[in-house]
Amino acid sequence: DLQTTKHNFLFRFEIPIFQLYDLMTMAFKYQVYVCPHPKDLLYITLNHFNALAKFVEDAAPLKAQLSHVHYLLMKTYSDLSSSEWQFIRQT
Repeated sequence: DLQTTKHNFLFRFEIPIFQLYDLMTMAFKYQVYVCPHPKDLLYITLNHFNALAKFVEDAAPLKAQLSHVHYLLMKTYSDLSSSEWQFIRQT
């Protein structure tokens, strides 16, 4: 089970939560840096939202909020042009 493996990893190496946060932040920044097309930023974000949704499957209010944010992301960013995505990536 993946959840148990993650917990065992964290406890075995006794990684403080702030270091785990830094590691996750660095991984996200790396994903943004290496994405080949600016619109991939949306796909990366949606991928992270899907992962969050799996964590809160049993919490209906949180899942509803995530669904709403997913809707807003798609409404706001799905129709942007390549030049608009390039501008977002550079800022």
